Amino acid sequence: MWNDYISVSLICLDSLNLERDISFLIKKGIHNFHADFMDNTLVPRLGISPETIQQLKKKFNEDINIDSHLMIKNPERCFDVIAPYSDWVTIHYEAQEDPLRLVQILKKKYKCKVAIAFNVLTEIPKWFWFCDDIDGILLMGISPGVLGTNHYEEIVYEKLMLYRRSYSRLKPIFIDGAVTFTSIKRYYAYDAGRNYTTVICGSSTLLKGVDFSKSQDINNQTIDKNIEELQKCIQ
Repeated sequence: MWNDYISVSLICLDSLNLERDISFLIKKGIHNFHADFMDNTLVPRLGISPETIQQLKKKFNEDINIDSHLMIKNPERCFDVIAPYSDWVTIHYEAQEDPLRLVQILKKKYKCKVAIAFNVLTEIPKWFWFCDDIDGILLMGISPGVLGTNHYEEIVYEKLMLYRRSYSRLKPIFIDGAVTFTSIKRYYAYDAGRNYTTVICGSSTLLKGVDFSKSQDINNQTIDKNIEELQKCIQ
């Protein structure tokens, strides 16, 4: 199903009506949500609070899956308040000298799956292909924390191809940052028929044209049109 391959960024929803908007998206078949945690150190922004996903998990329980993206220096200090409420936890390769140690801590102590994120200009090291503890990878399409920039499609596509050709096991790839409908078509053209899982953190597409100052009905109609376009892109 197309909706298995989209994860909606919580930080891009209407913060004043988060419960309402998530309920609407669940009715539309969306169940994956992407939570951005930022510390204004690793990236130049602040993200959502751990209490947000704690409350959402208690409210919606199994109706939502949360992938928590920790754009945080020394993220281990936040594990206890984030990992128990997350289905996935993603830590940045650039955030710690020994990211594998953090992966092992997460796998041993919590029930979540673990991914490693790589910034646009970071090369994927060879050891990554052979690490069984890592459940997936997140490829940044923009410099994290910098809004209003274009998606680096060619760089992401090259990494996507390298990953798929080099790694025989079918582990999910998350692609995050200003992804366009055109990019999605290209990424999934390669995935078609190969049983790969590429998850788009797709707020730039699903929420394209949404304006929270407009009425809810207008925005719902816009989201319906975007869903139709996404269904065409993800076959």
